[in-house]
Amino acid sequence: AQNYTSPYFNIAIANATPPGIVVRRRVVPPTREQQLAYQRAVQAQRERGRLMIKSGRVETTFQPTGGTIAPGVWAEVYAQDGNMKQELERTYNEYVERYETNARKLRMSTNDVAVALGNLISTARVICNDAEPLNEEQFASLVTQLRARLVKNELFAGRDNAEKQRVHEEIAMGWGDIGRYYFEARQAGDLKLLAGVRQSARRIVGYHLNEMSLDNIQVTQSEARLPVR
Repeated sequence: AQNYTSPYFNIAIANATPPGIVVRRRVVPPTREQQLAYQRAVQAQRERGRLMIKSGRVETTFQPTGGTIAPGVWAEVYAQDGNMKQELERTYNEYVERYETNARKLRMSTNDVAVALGNLISTARVICNDAEPLNEEQFASLVTQLRARLVKNELFAGRDNAEKQRVHEEIAMGWGDIGRYYFEARQAGDLKLLAGVRQSARRIVGYHLNEMSLDNIQVTQSEARLPVR
């Protein structure tokens, strides 16, 4: 996501610290000044992360701010006019709400990035590999591994409370998007749409997990094991 040739470069810029460096159209490359500002922000975030990791105080949970963050950021990036921005923001908020409702039904945390990533991976495996949803033991082992990796990741450790919430919402939005279009593709028997949804699901997982492939996650009777780095 930090490569400016990536289709996700706008998202990366929007996630930079300090926030607010947003390219409004995916087809418009960032200026040199924006690239430098983003690089400085990433470096500062890494430095904060190193200090947090050293202190042993990194957590994957956050305290909700009372409103959503990511839906507005993404809508601003992708909308071509005010009406589209409102529609996109409403859709993205619906995805976040749907994710949180589903998590509560399953008695899962709604403010933990590791749990959200686990749900994204489990759903993407169903969509891409026609796999069974992870069982309770498999899911718990996956979340434990994700949490262990996140708390040692300098960029994640350098995020403040609001930034963790934004990441959590971005994951929920990805989860909602692929789930929605997967359901529509299956209902309509649309193989072209289904192929596109599967490609998107892999891309979203790779974006959030540093290009990790779903196919490299090994699932046993009681464990879902991330690949060794």
